[in-house]
Amino acid sequence: MQNLFKGLIIFIFLLTLTGCFGEDKKSKAPKKDHIFVKNDGVENFKVDVQNRVKEKILVPFRETIKIEFLATKTKTVLVKTKSQDPNWNDCSIAMQVGQTLVVHRKYENIECRAE
Repeated sequence: MQNLFKGLIIFIFLLTLTGCFGEDKKSKAPKKDHIFVKNDGVENFKVDVQNRVKEKILVPFRETIKIEFLATKTKTVLVKTKSQDPNWNDCSIAMQVGQTLVVHRKYENIECRAE
């Protein structure tokens, strides 16, 4: 009877120890914000999302891309576009997270607008 009692105590003790080594806590991934960039008929150009993305991102002719970056409290981003053609101008615009930047051709220049 005592052996059964000792065995039961050891079993309960081991059971409580396994509770200490249960599932690891799941770490939350950092939240991300995004913008869309739509090339509406301009030669290839590069996009720089200032202070959010390290490298410039190429947007091919007639393509729409999604650019993701870490979320911050500020929901406004400054976006600069740089044309591959040296004769064309560059375009800068401040826009809200989640909006679409539309880059289109106007005469021999490129223009930007946020939608």
